[in-house]
Amino acid sequence: MDGSAQARQDGWVRPAEADLPQLDSTAWVRRGVVQPDGSIVLPPEFAPALGLKPGDEIILAMLENGTVRPQTPAQAVRQIQDYSTARVPPGTSMVDELLAERRLEAEREDKWGM
Repeated sequence: MDGSAQARQDGWVRPAEADLPQLDSTAWVRRGVVQPDGSIVLPPEFAPALGLKPGDEIILAMLENGTVRPQTPAQAVRQIQDYSTARVPPGTSMVDELLAERRLEAEREDKWGM
């Protein structure tokens, strides 16, 4: 780091903007450890902050820039829901759309004997 990073006595570091520009000003960074078997040990403060208990599953997303982002399964589902919702015009029911497509498909099968 370039010396302008802030450090706390408990080992947490707030990186300087020049060091990690992709992080916002509220980010705090702490080191984890990669074990010989490839598993990653998170700092103990991370689990309760994420609502995780020992044995809980997390999803790790590798972003294009090489950043690894951990998420709980619930967070990943919510992200997919938000992504999908943003692409559906207001007032459109995806269930109704799916049912209409299935009805057309069934009619074609009945008509052509498939």
